[in-house]
Amino acid sequence: MFHGIIFKERPSEDICHHLSAEANQLVFDPKHHHIVTKRFSNIWVAHETELSSVSFTEVHHPRRAIAMAWTRLDNMDELIQRHQLNPAITPAELILHLYFKLKEDCVKSLLGDFSFAIYDIDAQRLFCARDPMGVKPLYYYHHPLGFAFSTSLRFFHLLGTPTPRLEWVCKKLSHCIQGTSFEETVYHQVYRCLPAHYITITSDMFEKMRYFHFHNEKIHLKSSNEYVDYYEEHLDKAIRRRANVSHPLGAEQSGGLDSTSVTTYALQHFTLGSKNFHTFSFALYAKDPEAIFSVNQQHALHSAYVCCDPLWYLDTPNRACEVFGAPAHHEVAIQCEIFYQYAQRLGVRTLLSGFGGDECVTESNLQLYFYELLANQQYGHLLQAMPGNLLTRMLRTMRFLYLNHGDSCVPDNAIRQNLQTRWPVASIVTPSLTQQYQIKKTYDQLSQFSQGYNNLNAFILDYTLSPCSISARAEECTLMASHYGVEYAFPLLDVELIQCYLSIPSNEKYYRGQKRYLHRRAISKHLPSGITSRNSKNMGARMSPYNPKAFILNEDLHPGLLNILQKEKLRQQSQQLKIASAADLETPLLLQARRNIHTVNTLDTWLKYFYPKGCDWQV
Repeated sequence: MFHGIIFKERPSEDICHHLSAEANQLVFDPKHHHIVTKRFSNIWVAHETELSSVSFTEVHHPRRAIAMAWTRLDNMDELIQRHQLNPAITPAELILHLYFKLKEDCVKSLLGDFSFAIYDIDAQRLFCARDPMGVKPLYYYHHPLGFAFSTSLRFFHLLGTPTPRLEWVCKKLSHCIQGTSFEETVYHQVYRCLPAHYITITSDMFEKMRYFHFHNEKIHLKSSNEYVDYYEEHLDKAIRRRANVSHPLGAEQSGGLDSTSVTTYALQHFTLGSKNFHTFSFALYAKDPEAIFSVNQQHALHSAYVCCDPLWYLDTPNRACEVFGAPAHHEVAIQCEIFYQYAQRLGVRTLLSGFGGDECVTESNLQLYFYELLANQQYGHLLQAMPGNLLTRMLRTMRFLYLNHGDSCVPDNAIRQNLQTRWPVASIVTPSLTQQYQIKKTYDQLSQFSQGYNNLNAFILDYTLSPCSISARAEECTLMASHYGVEYAFPLLDVELIQCYLSIPSNEKYYRGQKRYLHRRAISKHLPSGITSRNSKNMGARMSPYNPKAFILNEDLHPGLLNILQKEKLRQQSQQLKIASAADLETPLLLQARRNIHTVNTLDTWLKYFYPKGCDWQV
């Protein structure tokens, strides 16, 4: 990780010494990480040596520059060979070389997960960029002292606690944070560099530019088997890039199709043997253990870490503040910290995740595919896509055509109806603020899901691959894992694999009601049939008991929250949860009440941590 600030005026020694001393607060694990700081002219920088690389060009170099990078580059060897560079070059040195040669286009040469910053001292020009999927975080702050940048929001608190944004908090409380600009953070004047973007800053210019887009052009192969082989080739390459490591390797294992695929293919390329391969799982439901251990047994894996309490982290409520410097955008990063702790003890330095499958390359929105076929008048393919025997498929096709006569887009759907039913419970912000920030309108827009779409790729690109869906989770998991010296890797978010999937015709992805048809065929020779044939995610009844702490509102809520909440409604919801049965806790309305309590407690903890004496909202 790295941090820096370009001062408007040359800073005093006292300011730089103070920053260098305070920067040690950013080290979560002093035994394994340490901070290195440096000041040059009007710039001060810091980086954690175990997690990032940095390059300071020599004074006699024709161009004086500082480069800092947090990377996992898949094509580093290829770039070294192409540009005839020293094989021992660091990622920061490589990126700096490419920048001097290609300017802003250097970022288009990089393949992998990365964020970096280059400061050209002579030109007084800062160039920052972030990988296409937003796995590595990068933030910036328009501070009165100058322009600050960092891979963690925690750094900006060293410059004076930034002002929190009331709109962000209200939408977070109303469970429609995806309706805010992902570029904006919870803090005023603190922004996120968006995935697939770069930023160029000089004294008189601030430019943001998107450098990468997925395209929607289809490939045309001779047979269905060729599409399967084409997809599997990309799947195998994406996993190999991340699994070919020389240290113990770990993988999250839910027993589902995505995580099992990653584990199985990773083992084909991991050279240290099954004794050095470890799986990490949550087992909450009746069928989870069987699904999880079937994979471990098939590959004779020696180590499987299984956690049965997904809310174990309630005993460490300040973790998001300590690591992220802000409320968690996505709860998974906090929940999975127990995996990173154990991975560190086992010497696991790379942890593979199946995240990204549902969102794209194993996308299972069968209903949307029907409407794509309808819009394109592909009635023969529609017949083939329906489940059942020939007569059943014919009847289902006729019924579908009759019900959707004159309408080729997804109509009202169950997800929207479910979310609309929850709104009276989800609405816990005061009516005046709900109206001021148009929260109900935002909530309604988000609840539409696939409504109005008739193209699978358009829905993937607009919705499931949006930064709020992908990068919010990936960047926080990356940050949390990094504090334990663990590199989080997401093979199913590989840009070449995603582009491969988008380029394959939709009729290769669904067949006779079977979802993920392309992926199932590609992996069928490697995975247990019980997993590849499963067409439902239902893992049975919940077996893990609920943690009572999850239903109890924090005592003495922060005054900043008390003024914006419907307090009586929250109190009643908390009381309902305390007396509800385990079965009732799974009902939609009480599930929403549980989310309310959890969100309020999370924001209360954050405000008390950074604003113990109260806060002035930026409205």
